[in-house]
Amino acid sequence: GIHYPLAFNVIVGEKAATGYYGIPMTITYDDAVSTSNTEQVSFGPVTVATETSRIDAAAVDASFNPGSQVDLKIELRNTGESALDNVRVTLPETSEFFVSLDFGEKTVRQIQPRGSEVVSFTIGVKTNTAPQVYQIPLTIRYESKTIGSKEYTKNVGVKVVGTPAVTVLASTSPAPLTATRGEYTLSIQVSNVGNAAIRATTTRVSSDVLEFIGNREDYLGTLNLDDYSTSQYAVV
Repeated sequence: GIHYPLAFNVIVGEKAATGYYGIPMTITYDDAVSTSNTEQVSFGPVTVATETSRIDAAAVDASFNPGSQVDLKIELRNTGESALDNVRVTLPETSEFFVSLDFGEKTVRQIQPRGSEVVSFTIGVKTNTAPQVYQIPLTIRYESKTIGSKEYTKNVGVKVVGTPAVTVLASTSPAPLTATRGEYTLSIQVSNVGNAAIRATTTRVSSDVLEFIGNREDYLGTLNLDDYSTSQYAVV
């Protein structure tokens, strides 16, 4: 006889129970004497199985400083009951806080059920990155004997921290300060020499030998990286 392969798209209902099914089909054809015939057949068995393969991802020890070159380690965990093969993780080339310095895709040959593996990407954290928590969208692809090929996006969290540091310089005008002159201006310059912005910067003065005229406190606000600001006080 002659065989003709046929392909059908089958959608399994969300409430379908696992098991083996036969799918009914109606076939209509004309025989050799042009008589129309109809037959009821079924094909199968078709297996309906639970999607047992699952994968999760998380960044490991993901706390970085602005301007640093670091290894971003991603732990991949198989939370299902069957092995995952050819697991590929793709990292974006750039984002609001980092630039990739490595190959953008890493591959793990296989992850056993309930097992885990770690892949590592080298990234450069941008110098002007504000300290906070950022999300990185990872594209994860894998293959499973039970459900075939899968692809999905997983966001992992990364924390950028900063080390605040300031220098303070004081000067007077006119200079030098002497007991015979009258009113002076005391200038205090605060510079941000750390790798993170500092907020709510305030200077405050007091002295046992100088008398200040007017306010003794000055609010400077936010000092970004490499910024400085100056407070001035009148003294006698």
